Amino acid sequence: MSQIAEQIIRVIWMLLATFFIMRIGTGDYVTAVVQSTFAAFIGMLASYGVLFFYLWKEGKLKSLFGKQAVHPDINPTAIVIETFKEAIPFIITGSAVQLFQLIDQWTFIRTMEKFTSYSNSQLQVLYAYLSSNPSKITMILIAVAISIAGVGIPLLTENMVKKDLRGAAKLIINNLQLLLLFIVPAIAGSVILAKPLYTVFYGAPDSQAHLLFAASLIQVIFLALYSVLAPMLQAIFETRKAINYFAIGVLVKAILQLPLIIFLGALGPVISTAIGLGVPIALMYKRLHTVTHFSRKTVFRKALLICILTVLMAIPVAVFYWLFQFILSPTSRMGSIIHLVLGGGLGILVYGVLALVTRMADQLLGARAARLRAKLHIK
Repeated sequence: MSQIAEQIIRVIWMLLATFFIMRIGTGDYVTAVVQSTFAAFIGMLASYGVLFFYLWKEGKLKSLFGKQAVHPDINPTAIVIETFKEAIPFIITGSAVQLFQLIDQWTFIRTMEKFTSYSNSQLQVLYAYLSSNPSKITMILIAVAISIAGVGIPLLTENMVKKDLRGAAKLIINNLQLLLLFIVPAIAGSVILAKPLYTVFYGAPDSQAHLLFAASLIQVIFLALYSVLAPMLQAIFETRKAINYFAIGVLVKAILQLPLIIFLGALGPVISTAIGLGVPIALMYKRLHTVTHFSRKTVFRKALLICILTVLMAIPVAVFYWLFQFILSPTSRMGSIIHLVLGGGLGILVYGVLALVTRMADQLLGARAARLRAKLHIK
């Protein structure tokens, strides 16, 4: 929850501050950039606020900040060194998304200037369509997905310490199921409603902005899978493998970047990122199976069922969106908000009922799923 709060509050602060400065205030873009950076600090405060609230609610604040027992046998220096040794690999592998964005930033405009007739100002706009605009939405989706699927990662390490490979295998399957249970329908719904979603934040998009936004949303599945698989691999003490796979992914991205930009234009960086993450995803998945021997058939069956449920959800949402456009156009912000509320609500309702019927929701909701089935008279 703290990660979700951080991303949502950061994006809200960034968008509101930029809007007021550029549209209502002085129009100074330097001040707008400063506020966009400052938004990360505001997001951090929101994250701490959520953590402190839950600690207070559970009655753990007093024990946390109260007088602590003295342990003279503990070496603080050794603890700090060990913390850095454990944290640095997580930071390295976790920097993949930011590093890929830097590669896009370094190469996209320079390459397009050499091989196309676009002006620099046109390329700046294209890069915003490609990177800056979608990132506000995609980072929220990724944060929610990781917060849902990452809760079992500490337990994975515990199982490996106890040499409980069966328990570790079960946790890997559960983590992947939780990730896919949220991220697949979320991406499908976001792609269907991409135009009103974009309009709410940035105004009505042209066809190119719409295409790049939808492509960036689809790319989220690769970002989310990598962001969950990399920590899981390190949780089973395969840190060196995780870093090696990260390096391979960066190399693949760097090799494919220029050719794909030349042949596919603005879609090139999106596809090179997907492939650059897809390679380490496949390697990490294979290594996790080699170590824990989790059932790949079970993962496939659950993933297939989630995809089927997503298609069954997407069809009525797409039909509703197409028909509702004849009543209310999504070209205005208010019209787009209504589209998102009604279309998104329909998708959540349909997918939620299907997940309850198939028992897929039990993994996410626990005992509450049974109570919901009883209230809705679902057997």
